[in-house]
Amino acid sequence: MTEWLYPERCPVCFKIVLPKGAMLHPGCRQKLEFLKEPVCRKCGRSVETEEAEYCPDCAEGTDRGWKEGRSIFPYHGVMERALWQVKREGTKEFVRFFGIQMYQKQKDFIHRRKTECIVPVPLHPSKQRSRGFNQAELLAAVLGQEAGLPVRRLLKKTKKTRDQKSLGRMERRKNLRNAFAVDLEELGENIPKSVLLVDDVSTTGSTLTACAFALRKQGVKQVVFLTVCAGELSG
Repeated sequence: MTEWLYPERCPVCFKIVLPKGAMLHPGCRQKLEFLKEPVCRKCGRSVETEEAEYCPDCAEGTDRGWKEGRSIFPYHGVMERALWQVKREGTKEFVRFFGIQMYQKQKDFIHRRKTECIVPVPLHPSKQRSRGFNQAELLAAVLGQEAGLPVRRLLKKTKKTRDQKSLGRMERRKNLRNAFAVDLEELGENIPKSVLLVDDVSTTGSTLTACAFALRKQGVKQVVFLTVCAGELSG
C-alpha cells in the first residue's frame, strides 16, 4: 500500500523528485493547467462566457442521477499523460498528487454538500484483475484521508462494457445500461443520505450517471461527484 503513498517521480516530467515526500518539481508546477472559471454550475466543465451558467448538456435540465460535480484539470496535456501512466503503466505513486489536489481545490464543494462517505466508481472484476488495481479506489483512499471521510465500496460493475473513449454520447449511455449495481451486503442498513462519487475522468458523465442512478435506487438521496479531469465532449 505504501508504494504509491510516497511518490518518487514527478507526474509532470516523470523524473525523480527530492526530497522524499515531495510531489513535483517547482518548475513543473508552472506547467499545471487547472480548470478555470467560468465553469458549469452543475457539472463543473468549462463554459465559454460568464453569462452561460450551464453547459449545453446541463442546460437541458435532464435528471442525470447526480446533483452536481467538479473536476480539477482539463483532460489533455500533462495530466492526460500522467493519468495514462497510472492506468496503463501502473504508476500508482502519482495518485497521491491527484488526491491531494482534488481536496485542496474542492474542499468547500465536498463539505458544503454534507458528504457522508466517498464511493469509488468500480471496474469490472476481470478488468481489475488485469490491471491489478482500480485507480478510482486509490484516489478515494487519498481523498478520504485528506477530507476525513470514510470510503465505502458500495458499487460493483456487473457487466463488461466496451471502452467508452471511442463511443459517442448515445452509444455511451447504451453501453452502460444496467452495468452497475449496489453491493447490498456492503450497504447493509447504513444507507448514506449524501455520497461523493470519485473517478479519474468525466466526459459526458455517462458512467457517473449510471452509478448515481444505481445508488439512488437503493435509497441514497443525493449524489455528487469529483474527478481528476474533465474531458471534452466528442459528440
